[in-house]
Amino acid sequence: MTPKTIKSLAFIIMLVFGILAALCMKDLVLASASWQDLALITAILSTLCLIIFPRSLAMFFNKAGAIAVNLIIYYSILFNGHWPSVMFED
Repeated sequence: MTPKTIKSLAFIIMLVFGILAALCMKDLVLASASWQDLALITAILSTLCLIIFPRSLAMFFNKAGAIAVNLIIYYSILFNGHWPSVMFED
């Protein structure tokens, strides 16, 4: 497998897990409790891809945004214990 294939596969997996996490949060698929696990897996894969493939995102803002989202997920799920529900109120 070429590095480009590995990178594409990793980003497709992150996309699928991210969408599944969002759908689980709204109780549309799987158990509602599993969205945190899926979000954490997505953040870990995203961080690994940012480290392994540093030139994969074209602009600095995309990298800074991805790092910021990953840090919010790590803090909210691992250290704080819950996602800030204020961000997603209907």
